[in-house]
Amino acid sequence: MRKVLVIFLIAFFINTTCNTSFAFEKNDALKTKINSLDDLNLCLYTIEDTLPQIIRVRNLEAIEFLFNKGFEIANKLNADTSIAFLYLHKGTNEYFFGNYLEAREYFQMAIDKYLNIPERQKTLRVKLNEANAYNNIGIINKKQGLYAIALVNFQIALSIRCTINDSVQIANTYMNIGNLYNAQRDINKSKEYYTNARNTYLNLNNEYGLATATHNLGLVNELLSDYEEARNSYKLSYQMFKKLDRFKPMATSLNNLGNVFLILNEIDSVKPALDAAFEIYNEMQDSVGICSVLINYGNYYSKIGEKDLAESYLIEALNLTKSKNLIDSEISTAKILAEHYSSIDNYAKAYFYLSRAFQLEEEYKSESDEERFHKLDEYYREEANRQNMAIKELDLKNSKILLEDNQEFTLVLIISLVIIFVLLAIQFLRYNSTNAIKKELEVTNIELIRINEEYERTLISKEEKEILLQEIHHRVKNNLQIINSLVRFQALKGSEESRELILELQSRITAMSLLHEQLYMNKDFTKINVKDYLELLLNNLSSAYNKEHPIYVDHQIEVENLDLDTLHPLGLLINEIISNSLKHAFNENSKKAKIYLKFYIEDGVHHLKMGDNGIGFNKKLFEEPTNNLGIELIGSLTNQLDGSIEVLIDQGTHYHIQFTKLKMT
Repeated sequence: MRKVLVIFLIAFFINTTCNTSFAFEKNDALKTKINSLDDLNLCLYTIEDTLPQIIRVRNLEAIEFLFNKGFEIANKLNADTSIAFLYLHKGTNEYFFGNYLEAREYFQMAIDKYLNIPERQKTLRVKLNEANAYNNIGIINKKQGLYAIALVNFQIALSIRCTINDSVQIANTYMNIGNLYNAQRDINKSKEYYTNARNTYLNLNNEYGLATATHNLGLVNELLSDYEEARNSYKLSYQMFKKLDRFKPMATSLNNLGNVFLILNEIDSVKPALDAAFEIYNEMQDSVGICSVLINYGNYYSKIGEKDLAESYLIEALNLTKSKNLIDSEISTAKILAEHYSSIDNYAKAYFYLSRAFQLEEEYKSESDEERFHKLDEYYREEANRQNMAIKELDLKNSKILLEDNQEFTLVLIISLVIIFVLLAIQFLRYNSTNAIKKELEVTNIELIRINEEYERTLISKEEKEILLQEIHHRVKNNLQIINSLVRFQALKGSEESRELILELQSRITAMSLLHEQLYMNKDFTKINVKDYLELLLNNLSSAYNKEHPIYVDHQIEVENLDLDTLHPLGLLINEIISNSLKHAFNENSKKAKIYLKFYIEDGVHHLKMGDNGIGFNKKLFEEPTNNLGIELIGSLTNQLDGSIEVLIDQGTHYHIQFTKLKMT
């Protein structure tokens, strides 16, 4: 097995070296080809077509040339879609080299450009790249621990990919959301999304995607302590990646396989797997991967009793994390070192490294976060200002056009009145000349008809109104997301009590944002798919109030469509009740925690039943005046629906809301 891996790696090294040398030999030819194109549009198209391949082979000289030339031409042509494309791939290039902060900055610049492009002007290719930008920035936000923002990024990417039926990328997004839940240790959600991804890849006969999903299911099984199943998944994924010549995921599977071998006490199999993984990571200069293998080496040598070797590998891993500024990895490595020194009774060093880990965690959560997200905060403020300025400019432009139209109409009206006055004078003076007067009137009528036709042509068509409404809902959704992000950043600086209040505010903003997103996605603004909206709302609430113990949310939605006036208070009402259950209904002793929602129509009356099997609360809060904002909101929103509410406290809290005055379509 090991000999095969060594031969395989040597072949990979020779192949990579030859390809790279060949690429550099072609640099002059590439520059000559690009510079020889007189047509700037053709030149820009050639750059965009060539750039992804050059990034894959890491030809740095060619990459720099293509970016410089591409930005120069795109700015000359004011080609926003091309500028966005270049920012997207600039971020991808930085990501490949582990420069995550720079990569996120470029991905955000790409998203800025895509937001400024009208939706009706976006081609299929542009939408694909826009989804990739949201997906990529979501991956980086996940790496930085910004799970809520990352989930929003992935959901936007998923919604775009669903609108264009991009099945492969839909499966990839399932994988990313599964990774996000895996990082939050929500194993059931993670397994659900990984399984959806695997099934989609299987239907598409996508071997690489199937291999990745298989590997990630191994991660889930490892977290569930099903180590034998995890070992089988890692072995299978390694074989699939090897068949496809995908080296980095091969190394990841081998590294995880070595760790599982260690847990299962299959000592003889550990080091060959780790050696093979290290060779690949080292060849690819993957700092994160190398650090992970070094930690596993330390655990391996510690287990077989070679404490000195274990210490040297862990120290090497720690130094690597410091040099590459891998904060998360440095924290985990420091903790492992503390455990190592504690196991050999060197408590002074154990205390030193444990203190170092706690210090890094504190800095990472406070000052480092503030510095890391300062630019992002500035961006959101600038973006809000830019959007406000754009709206003001548009209003000013429309006002100017309207004023010019009114002036033209007034001038035409004055001319018409003058003509009519002249005709009346002529009629009075030449009442015997009826034939001449009729001819004059016919000329005047023709002119008035022409003016009327021109006026009708200036009216906005139904299709244009729908496009404008879509654009408005799109802007409202984006502005609500920006507000939500700013509120989240403010929460990081506040007390625990203020954070809880801001989290409630975030959930209400999200409920409204999701509603406008549904309107934006829907061509018919008179009705909204209730099930799609409520499922998305419930998923966001479950993610926002993630608990250490699992809470199962069961829903049964039988109502199909509602209008905006009804669904707006209804969504906020459901948001308040489900949020209360997620926050207050369960404690650490709660078992089989469950929240339910049922929405149906019976005899023309709409019934909304919600509740939980939690610890319950004081029913008098609904019967007597209170300062509880959530309770007041529930009562107020029920009144907006012209409905009635019943509250039952019996093995949990249960609500039954009925209303009839709905504008059904």
